[in-house]
Amino acid sequence: MEIKYNKEIWYVISVLVLIAGVSSTMVSLSPKLSNKYESPMIIITLTLSIINMLMIIRIAVINPGTLIKMTNPPEEPVRIIEVFGNTILLKTCSTCNIIKPPRAHHCKICNVCIDRRDHHCHWVANCIGRNNHRMFIFLLFFLVVQCVFTIGNSIYMIAWIVTDTGLYIIESVLIAIGVLCLWHIGGLLIYHTFLIFTNQTTYEHKKTVFPSGNPFYKSFFKNCTLFWKMVPEENIKEQKPESPAGETQTNNIP
Repeated sequence: MEIKYNKEIWYVISVLVLIAGVSSTMVSLSPKLSNKYESPMIIITLTLSIINMLMIIRIAVINPGTLIKMTNPPEEPVRIIEVFGNTILLKTCSTCNIIKPPRAHHCKICNVCIDRRDHHCHWVANCIGRNNHRMFIFLLFFLVVQCVFTIGNSIYMIAWIVTDTGLYIIESVLIAIGVLCLWHIGGLLIYHTFLIFTNQTTYEHKKTVFPSGNPFYKSFFKNCTLFWKMVPEENIKEQKPESPAGETQTNNIP
């Protein structure tokens, strides 16, 4: 899948430039360290930067779980399925002309339906769905690690190396950037961890898709297993709708 949105490419480029800038600055400061710490700091900095940059590019170009559009709408506009004993009504996407599977939603930016769509991330110029959600979590984790490492290393330089000279402008800038990024990325990682534990997506949580209770919720351990394995949901049975209105459903997926 190619990056189609020219405006969003600048988001991706800005993130890559920020990571490259921070890492190169860290490396340029490495001579201030003793030989014992200089090499490990360079290796860790470059490793984290390369991992994060490659994951950003990978998430940006991977197919998040795009569902194929159809020319004509389905004969039956709705479909009723049973999920863990709960009856759910599935609707037709008027743009893609398909009956959206459970947890699939249409993205107005991508103009396609995405399987198990979580949200559209401008910073990677792509939707986060079934195929790249796990990599997105790994990206958040390694970005947090890089932020913590940058902050810690900069504080160490200020406290133990440049105290006598007072030349700590660059280190202070790195700390400010690290704290700002850690505040936002760390909070996002905590939020997505909560979603994994409760077997929800960002869309489902913010839109309150399941007002009568999440039919996909199981146990804490099972929710985590389902996410990391990303296996098809079990116990989903299709039923013949009794009426277009779907009067028997307990949950209505938009």
